[in-house]
Amino acid sequence: MGRLDYSDIFSANIERTKESLRVLEEFFKLFDKGSSARFTKLRFKVYEIEKKALSHLI
Repeated sequence: MGRLDYSDIFSANIERTKESLRVLEEFFKLFDKGSSARFTKLRFKVYEIEKKALSHLI
């Protein structure tokens, strides 16, 4: 799939990042709740980064 500009590239990759962190969060719930909680915090930080970045990209 071709990307139109840097905003499209950013959006596609930030979605991948959020999905990956969610998978890691769920996986670590099985055997390391502390790590799972850290992945949750990271995921929410990525949401904040996304908001700030998109406001500058648009």
